[in-house]
Amino acid sequence: LPGAAQGKVVTRFPPEPSGYLHIGHAKAALLNDYFARHYNGKLILRFDDTNPEKESTEFTDSILADLATLGVKHDALTYTSDYFPQMLDLAERLIKAGRLYADDTPVDTMREERMAGIESKCRTRSVEASLAAWKEMVAGTAVGKATCLRFKMDMAATNKTLCDPVAYRCNDTPHWRTGTTYKVGEGVGGGLGLATLHHHTPRAKGVLAPSSPTAGLFVHRTAEQSILIGAIG
Repeated sequence: LPGAAQGKVVTRFPPEPSGYLHIGHAKAALLNDYFARHYNGKLILRFDDTNPEKESTEFTDSILADLATLGVKHDALTYTSDYFPQMLDLAERLIKAGRLYADDTPVDTMREERMAGIESKCRTRSVEASLAAWKEMVAGTAVGKATCLRFKMDMAATNKTLCDPVAYRCNDTPHWRTGTTYKVGEGVGGGLGLATLHHHTPRAKGVLAPSSPTAGLFVHRTAEQSILIGAIG
């Protein structure tokens, strides 16, 4: 790894506990484990449990057993749901920073507008209006369920993942770990490390770049607290 230093490399394997491991998962897990051991670093196993409709303890237990069979040993075990409170706080901060806006455009219309590079009618909403809509989302009201939060990025981009992607949307399905405490979850997916999803990388870089108004919000993020990277990458 270019620039890697002994004892400072931290890798992460973030499976979603919504199914059993396949060969692609095994390859990713083994590579992350290899680099962590090669550099005397640390491997974090982080269950990306943001899809309550499909997730269960059955899949979690199966993944843990399969990783043990592969000889993959994690140094820390976390769940995205451990950081749901921070994710809600971050959303509010991103709204106030002018980087997220609330949008109640119907899903099909939103998809068509994104593909055509057409800005949503909600894109110019005031921070106050977006915050009010966000509170409806957190409460899981009818208004909230018809609303999502979108990143304000680049609607003219040829890479459509940059066309104001959805960051948060309502999901009131009971979560297998947190129950009905949280009514909002991540709206987009795609891991930074997956070769088949490299077109998502510019989206993450656009939020985390030093010139971005949101850059300071991520400065103190620890490796274990990978809160929003999984959502935007």
